[in-house]
Amino acid sequence: EGAGCLCVEARMMHGARVGSRLRGPARGPAKRSGRPRGFDTSRAHLMPRHLGRTRAVSDGRLSTDSGEGTAWASEGEPRPLGPSPAGRSGGVTTAVNFAVVSENARAMRLCLAVATSSGRPEVIQEFPMHRTRNTFHVRLHDVPHPSRLVYGVRVEGSGGWETTHRWDSDRILLDPYAPLVYLGRKEFGVRDEAEGFEPETGSSFWGTFDFDDAALTDFDWGEGYRKPGTEWKDTVIYEMSVRLFTSDESSGLPAGSRGTFEGVRRKIPHLKDLGVTCVELLPIFEYDELEFQRSPNPRDHMVNVWGYSHINFFAPMSRFGSGGGGPAKAALEFKELVKDLHANGIEVVLDVVYNHTAEGGDTNPYLLSFRGIDCSTYYMQDPESYERILNYSGCGNTVNANNPVVSDLILDSLRHWVEEYHV
Repeated sequence: EGAGCLCVEARMMHGARVGSRLRGPARGPAKRSGRPRGFDTSRAHLMPRHLGRTRAVSDGRLSTDSGEGTAWASEGEPRPLGPSPAGRSGGVTTAVNFAVVSENARAMRLCLAVATSSGRPEVIQEFPMHRTRNTFHVRLHDVPHPSRLVYGVRVEGSGGWETTHRWDSDRILLDPYAPLVYLGRKEFGVRDEAEGFEPETGSSFWGTFDFDDAALTDFDWGEGYRKPGTEWKDTVIYEMSVRLFTSDESSGLPAGSRGTFEGVRRKIPHLKDLGVTCVELLPIFEYDELEFQRSPNPRDHMVNVWGYSHINFFAPMSRFGSGGGGPAKAALEFKELVKDLHANGIEVVLDVVYNHTAEGGDTNPYLLSFRGIDCSTYYMQDPESYERILNYSGCGNTVNANNPVVSDLILDSLRHWVEEYHV
């Protein structure tokens, strides 16, 4: 309607354009046991020792040996999906509701960690989630350090490789509705110890949120703010990669601002001089720019700067925040970018991908989120094939948008970027 829009890309073979999902010689799937490794739902699970032990106390709460405080859980609500504030005290969020959809999971646990100053998550706590139809949910109370929390889910289900399910209860998975994503990698394309990288397995991505940062949650779009309304006949679109537009020192920007939302914002006068009325941003949803470097392959020297390989449909790319500031700063700076572009008469279009994700197929899979939460819901499959995940996208998998759960996810994502970020 002439007030900013979203460009939804579903190129069936755009892997050739990006050069980012094309793989080397195919290797057969690793042999898997028929049943997934289960876990005891009667007690909290322990993560690796460096993350801190968790112990149950007599009142049913969980405490940790690092002195971070206690949190306790109640049943919670199945809506809204993702994390949502459920209680405040003294201006700080003290209760958070979590809800995640899985049609086929047998059990799900919420896993909490605190991101320390070093960036490495620690002090893990796990809480069984209650089930209402196809949604698992739990509400946490007396949450310590809510602005520093990161979280994921551990999912258990029935059936192994011979089914359409890909359960792995050893892996903590990213919530599809996480509004922000935490990795711990501060610099684009530079591996960081905080991300917990393991060869073949890859890095660990966590959901996070910040309900207490007024600058982000109550962002000031300014008095008299409105989106530009440029007529199509007068529209001049500049398609750009946020990373590549200012990553080189020739941009004249400080090192910490190059290749970021802030870098683009500082180049608005240049765009106006060119006569640009609309910028179309190559993918800015969270992705792993080092995904090719998980294991040896013909492209393991490459860094994915174009980003056509999403792992989440709601969170701005955290490495597009300036100075390694993390996911909340990236989200704030994207809002500031959109606000200033609109103030200068420049519309914002997002180039997005909903037809596949970075999780790949059954050959060299990258287990991050959807695949382990409910593979048969989120991906199109052929139950008669040995490698069941269908690859109509040319990028390893095909998102099952015909499923109501998935179509709702996509529509919720579209609304999120329009309502929260004003694109």
